[in-house]
Amino acid sequence: MKLKYLTEGAYEQLYKGVNKNLELYKLKDSITETIFPQGGFSKESSVVVDNFSLYENTHNIEDDIINVKNLYMSMKKLTPEQASNVYLWTWLSHEVFFNYIQHRWNPDTEGSIKDRFFCDSFKGSRIGLFRNGISRLWWYGYLTYQEGRSNPFVLTELLLSNSDLCLSLVERKFSMNKNVIVGILSAIAEINDSIEYEDVIMEEWRSLAKYLNRYGAVSMLDFLSVEEIQEISKNYILDMRN
Repeated sequence: MKLKYLTEGAYEQLYKGVNKNLELYKLKDSITETIFPQGGFSKESSVVVDNFSLYENTHNIEDDIINVKNLYMSMKKLTPEQASNVYLWTWLSHEVFFNYIQHRWNPDTEGSIKDRFFCDSFKGSRIGLFRNGISRLWWYGYLTYQEGRSNPFVLTELLLSNSDLCLSLVERKFSMNKNVIVGILSAIAEINDSIEYEDVIMEEWRSLAKYLNRYGAVSMLDFLSVEEIQEISKNYILDMRN
């Protein structure tokens, strides 16, 4: 499949017209041909990815994880810069995975449609990329995939196993930094594998994420390695428990 992306004009027209097109978003087929009968709403990129499918009729965590694996492995060649293109994800949402987003999220208000079918630029590109029904899958995969491990998606499974943990990480300023996300999740996995303790409580996740957000303001997390982030995170959690 050769990837396409919406033109800027088409994106703006779709985005601004959501409220008057609410009923169209309840249809079973993509609405772009109805809104753009003359075509010309998208352009073809040079990026070719493997064809893949997504589970449509379920809301459970296990199928979200499978969808992350399927999408990321098929679109793994994308760079983070390419994967930050809101016009790409909005095209995929409206053209290729329109039914998936309907079934997975059932968006039926102006706000929910803008969240799931678009990368809502008014909420900032980072938040928008984690809200869009398709781009979120790629970013979860990119941020947690570890080449060379027997299960390269083990941290993906950890991240998506708890919605509070996921939100605690992706809503922070460091959320697009792969080293930080891998370091934090590796620390959580290490602690719970190596000591007798109940599952990490939600307050620990929130507190750690807030701490690293503050830490990054004075110490530049971007310059730290995965191992350094892991050690900082591990020590912080263990100090909280003592």
